[in-house]
Amino acid sequence: MESGSNTGLERVEEDMQVEESMSFGARMFGLFEAGVVTLVAVFLVFVAFYVSNTRAAISQGVVAGLSPDMVLVSPIPPSSTGLDYGVSSNSLTTSDVSALSQPGAVPGAIAMAPVTISQGTFYSGARSVSGEVIGTTQSYAYCTQFQVSAGRFIESQDLAASSPVVVLGSTIERQLFGSVNPIGQSLTISGIQFDVVGVLKSMGFYGSDNLDNRVIIPQTTMWSRLVQARGDLESQIVFRTATAAAAVQVASEVDATLLQLHQLSNPFQANFSIVTQSQLVASQLSGASTLERTLLVVSAIALVLSSFYVYFRVSRGRLSQENIEAKSAALAVLLYDVTVTSLVSSLVGVFLAVMGAVQVVDLLAPSVTTIGHISLYDSLISVALGIAFSVVGLLPFVRSHI
Repeated sequence: MESGSNTGLERVEEDMQVEESMSFGARMFGLFEAGVVTLVAVFLVFVAFYVSNTRAAISQGVVAGLSPDMVLVSPIPPSSTGLDYGVSSNSLTTSDVSALSQPGAVPGAIAMAPVTISQGTFYSGARSVSGEVIGTTQSYAYCTQFQVSAGRFIESQDLAASSPVVVLGSTIERQLFGSVNPIGQSLTISGIQFDVVGVLKSMGFYGSDNLDNRVIIPQTTMWSRLVQARGDLESQIVFRTATAAAAVQVASEVDATLLQLHQLSNPFQANFSIVTQSQLVASQLSGASTLERTLLVVSAIALVLSSFYVYFRVSRGRLSQENIEAKSAALAVLLYDVTVTSLVSSLVGVFLAVMGAVQVVDLLAPSVTTIGHISLYDSLISVALGIAFSVVGLLPFVRSHI
């Protein structure tokens, strides 16, 4: 009898251990699920902050890569919106550049620079980095307001001689040469050695395009040594005007000239596009405002749902202790678990948002130029909100058990 009684007790103890193990596993799984929900909520909150900052920057006229007195002509036809582009039509040529540079062709412009763009990998010793190669003229720096931080920009004699000289963007300089002064050093592009004559000041980002991850060489060198197969095609033509107000006039003059050169009578059939900063800002403000409102609503809903989900997962567990002290101890452990889980999830959510905010915004709203306004303040607020809403989800459960 005693042996049977002991066996029965052992089975009861085993059943209790299994139940405790299952209860612990269920609690951990519930916390994991709640953490995932918190992570998604914090991610959306941070991206909403990011878009809000971007919209504020755009409203102040901060558009990296396109100044108010600049007009950009591209061989990519505009869509019905006039600002979202399709595939290049290869419509801009050196003939267009020659015609537009004639006296009186574009009277409102004070400078013009043709541009040929290609991709390349740059080598210096054991280091290498990929980026954009821009072939252009000495007027490019003036038209785009790019400034040289060291050395010089390309000059007319470089174009005349098709010299293998290069001006580095700051990202390329840092990755290839580190703390070494690059002026007078050399790098290799497509097996051709170029001498470094200058370094550009940092320009930041234009959308997801790093304006510092590029090198600039004479356009004649580009044509004769790197992209012979492209013939006389141009990637862009850049104009600078005396004032921001004159940019609209120049855009109209260029449009009329190119339509005539391309023998197009219908402007809606244009095989090129012309952009000014005022057009870009107006389009981006609309897109950024809509995206900001949408993300704020979705992120608020996600935070509320995360708190309800925490309550739902926690309330499914049972506190088996009979005395108040034991219940309070169990609730303290539960509060600790949820707080730590939400903290980790919030930090991961902010990290993923910092890594992918620009890409997310580009995917959801391609017309929005994101400028990289990622602040520590926004990160801390996002983490605090994630923790707060997770812990708030415990309150109804705590009140019903203490």
